Amino acid sequence: MLSQRARRVDLLIDYILSDSPFPSANPTNMRTAYRKFRTEKKNPSFRYEKPKPSLEALQGALIELPLKDEGILGDILEHKKRRLIRRIAMMQAIGKAKYPKLCEVLYPPPDEHIIAIASEIVKLPISRGQGKIPKAEAVKAIRHALTLLGFKWKIVNRDMVTSAATISGTRVLELRKRERFSKKYVNRLIIHELGTHALRAENGSIQPLRLFRHGLAGYLETEEGLAAYHEFLSGVMSTSILRNYAGRVLAIHYARHTDFVTTYKLLSRHFREQTAWKLAVRAKRGLADTSQKGAFTRDAVYLRGFLRVYAFAKKHDIRQLYVGKIGISDMASLQMVKDMKRPLYTPAVVCSEFGNSEPEVTSGMIEGILKAVKGGK
Repeated sequence: MLSQRARRVDLLIDYILSDSPFPSANPTNMRTAYRKFRTEKKNPSFRYEKPKPSLEALQGALIELPLKDEGILGDILEHKKRRLIRRIAMMQAIGKAKYPKLCEVLYPPPDEHIIAIASEIVKLPISRGQGKIPKAEAVKAIRHALTLLGFKWKIVNRDMVTSAATISGTRVLELRKRERFSKKYVNRLIIHELGTHALRAENGSIQPLRLFRHGLAGYLETEEGLAAYHEFLSGVMSTSILRNYAGRVLAIHYARHTDFVTTYKLLSRHFREQTAWKLAVRAKRGLADTSQKGAFTRDAVYLRGFLRVYAFAKKHDIRQLYVGKIGISDMASLQMVKDMKRPLYTPAVVCSEFGNSEPEVTSGMIEGILKAVKGGK
């Protein structure tokens, strides 16, 4: 039984993550910066929205609620609380020189092994382009998937770097404004965003802590890895998508040691102009002066998480990971929590409806890349 203090911590974390007081790490001047970059080829200056005044107060409220001797669930809350305090400190530093270092505390940069794997993956051929479908048709398919799952989520358009994002606390699926997708990409988006992110959030909402809806302290790498793994398992992962995940790793690696222009040029060896730009922006977002070294290291979780889930699935039933937004590393301790409930939803319904029987990325391809890297050691 959790104490009143532990319940208060869970409610406070739920309030912070549901209300979303965090400033966006996406530059507010992205389009004008791109136009200027295309003509001048100089390091862009990025601007960001300011943190809300309430952010510091919420950080203080978390600090004032220490937890001791609360059992496994109490430990889970304490770990998330500490991580959230650090995340708030990072978000308050957006646009400042100390931002990249604070970012690396939360999101470890890629190591030499994952960089080597990424370097092999970008050698894969780019997928053939597919015709785009009207935005209304894409939204219709997403609404159909929500109906199949029985979820009541909103779909909104927004200016952002990523193509889509789920906001679990408010049950919102965000799509990038003016973006048009191919039918195959929409199927992939459904399996990634709804079949993993939304689905794990809904399963998390029936667990003993509200935190399971938002994500335990170490959940993110498993979260994105599981989403990528189901793309792969359902046959909707293209070589271009896998190359993009690898490109994010390389972009971070370059951006940590060089400026924006150099990062962009290095990425241009493997990617087309607009893709190289997007990858460089993702790696440098959060920085105002992109002539400086430093990166937003979060994006390494996609490829690193995919490979860890891929290895995990060889020996374990991945349905265990659908009890909520948990990490692989949480599995052992959660087995001792009596109040954990079995998942209500699994990705089977969307994977069967929107999957592809002729996969572009195969296990043989993945194993070949892993073998090539191992053999190069």
